[in-house]
Amino acid sequence: MAAVKQSCTQINEPRPAVGVLKDSSVPSPSSPQPCKRSDMAEEIKELKNEIKELKEDLKYERRFRIKAERELREWKEMHAVVQELKGTVGEIKMCISKHKPDTLQTSSSQNICSQTQEPCSAQGSKQVVDYINLGEGVRIKRSQFDRINTQDFKKFTSELFLVTFGRETLATHSLNGRKAPNAETSKEALPAHTVSVLIDYIQKKFSVSLSDVKAVIRTKLNNEDKLFKKRNLPE
Repeated sequence: MAAVKQSCTQINEPRPAVGVLKDSSVPSPSSPQPCKRSDMAEEIKELKNEIKELKEDLKYERRFRIKAERELREWKEMHAVVQELKGTVGEIKMCISKHKPDTLQTSSSQNICSQTQEPCSAQGSKQVVDYINLGEGVRIKRSQFDRINTQDFKKFTSELFLVTFGRETLATHSLNGRKAPNAETSKEALPAHTVSVLIDYIQKKFSVSLSDVKAVIRTKLNNEDKLFKKRNLPE
């Protein structure tokens, strides 16, 4: 009987499942793991710093791009100016090449006259002696040029225009052909090419601005207009 009871107790005891190991260190799935708040806060802080750095890099790249675009625009403008200057230089070279034969003829004739110490009687040499070339085909007689006051800029401008055009032309013409505010009709403009050459000659001689030269010319035109009207008043 005792053996039968012992075998019964062995049968009633629960047997452990095959292949299942009991480990007290492994937590059960139902129990949550503890969250480390300090680690999460540190990660968030690092992410914020990275975002801040990226924003700074983006701002720098934007400023760099704006600066690069501005420099590119300035370079294009400078390139256009350089091309325009090249065209101007080409035109000046063409003008110089056109007038080189006249210059060579002038120097050669002057050398001949100085060597012989006699008045030159050739037709070409007479033109060199009797005329002053102001540039681009505009010239006046040397005898008239020698009487012009070369010390005062305003007097030189007035007398040079008087010698070139004459009193009646100055009185009946304007600088650009526009109608004056108090004038009844507009006057015909002076020859633009000749005026441009004279102004350029005056500017180079006295180193004055274009506006100063034009102001003196307008004053001279107004004075000649007044004198012309007085001379032609009916008696």
